[in-house]
Amino acid sequence: MSRQTIFAHVPEEERAQQVISVAAAIARRDHSHLIAGYAIPPVTVHPMVGELPQVVYDGHFQMYSERAAQMEAKFNDATRGDAFVAEWRTLDSGASPLADVLMDHARCADLVVAAHYGPGGEKTAYNDVTETLAMESGRPVLMLPKHMIQGSVGEHITVAWDGSRESVRAVFDAVDLLKDAKSVRILSVGDAPTDGKSPILPAAEMAATLARRGIPCEADFVIRGDVSVGDAILGRVADMGSDMLVMGFYGHSKLREFVFGGVTRHILNHMTIPVLMSR
Repeated sequence: MSRQTIFAHVPEEERAQQVISVAAAIARRDHSHLIAGYAIPPVTVHPMVGELPQVVYDGHFQMYSERAAQMEAKFNDATRGDAFVAEWRTLDSGASPLADVLMDHARCADLVVAAHYGPGGEKTAYNDVTETLAMESGRPVLMLPKHMIQGSVGEHITVAWDGSRESVRAVFDAVDLLKDAKSVRILSVGDAPTDGKSPILPAAEMAATLARRGIPCEADFVIRGDVSVGDAILGRVADMGSDMLVMGFYGHSKLREFVFGGVTRHILNHMTIPVLMSR
């Protein structure tokens, strides 16, 4: 039985219970050490306003400290009586971006659990935090969509496989989760063979490698036809009743402006189950 460190980023109250519940459920399976962290966001200072009086900073800190205490109580209630170690940390970002104060904690964890903020929602201090952690922490990040299909998490896992460095990293970063799953499917997407023969399963070798680790899994291939690769993956995930998707995180950042690969962006924008992304 493995023992790992899980770091859960608990954002604002609306998403706190979701993150805590999923992170605790995963920690419960392997008796992991679960660290939940809430970061007090920096005060937003608009250039036209100029320097703010100290009372504004004091009031800001007091308000968010009270919110942190409320979420710590939620965390304690959710983990009370559990056999795994549950640790709470309230962090002060000061004048730094939220992701910066969370980064050191994320980099010391085997797995990061965080809420994902898709397009079209209200702009908050938390919107880009999860993507920044996935891009820069070097750790796998389990992203939870706001409108997540409720139910089990990680019992039936689909791995999106294209043989790239990112997808290799994702598979091996997810090994502990795959070991706990009831079913694992290694999914590749491609075009129909032009010679009329059955397609070679690109994921068969990886499926065999995982089987040697004691992880029975099935290699799967989907002909994408007229749909995008992202839609083909999401369609197969829905058809198979998967409750988690594992995939490589494709993109690069420049001065915190992210440019994502087409499949990555499509999945981020349309996912309804947790997605573990690894870079």
